[in-house]
Amino acid sequence: MNRKNLCILIIFILLSAGIVIYTKYNFKHVDNHALFQNGLYSFFASEKDTINNFEGMTYENMYDLENFFIDDKVKSLKDLEENSEYILIVSSNQYPEFKGNGIINNCQIKKVIKGEEVKEGQNIKIYDLVALWNNNGSVYLGGSTPLKREKEYLVFLKNTKNANIINSYVYTSVKYGHISVSEKGKILENYKQNSLNLEEISNYDFVFPEGTSKESIREYNMIYSEIWDKYKE
Repeated sequence: MNRKNLCILIIFILLSAGIVIYTKYNFKHVDNHALFQNGLYSFFASEKDTINNFEGMTYENMYDLENFFIDDKVKSLKDLEENSEYILIVSSNQYPEFKGNGIINNCQIKKVIKGEEVKEGQNIKIYDLVALWNNNGSVYLGGSTPLKREKEYLVFLKNTKNANIINSYVYTSVKYGHISVSEKGKILENYKQNSLNLEEISNYDFVFPEGTSKESIREYNMIYSEIWDKYKE
């Protein structure tokens, strides 16, 4: 090897080493456990909600989600069943993945109630309804919550659109996307934004902000009870 080629080889090795070092110190591994334990929970309201803690900003307008979810159509359990592509019972035994702007649950199907091309025992990915997250917390949509590990949930799903992850799904409803069936889920009323972390909030199936009317909560609980009575394990 002549001197010129040797110099080129040395430069190449040094550049490669530099890239490895830069990558190691600038693209750190995301600690899902720490984010779940330390990140605080908040959520953007729907344009249909009367309570809004973010100066009128709604998830429909901010993220072009008008008519994306079926909540306006849901007056009973039958509406949920008819307007969802998949109805499954699932569970997860691990923390979700924090990727890009999303939070993704790795779930195993325990039972298929409705849906083609899925089967019992299959592993699937379900997106949390998240607007954004960082090391300090996560902002969800409309009072939806993360799944709790080791619990079984009834989920109402549809296929994702333009997702770069195979076997991935999204909830059809913000309010009733997942319902605990291994034990009756809890509903959190009068929540003050950023007062609980994701681990704590995962104990609840849905969250209502401070000032929510009793009538809104009563309407939610009617459909929730209908779901629980039919599908509880």
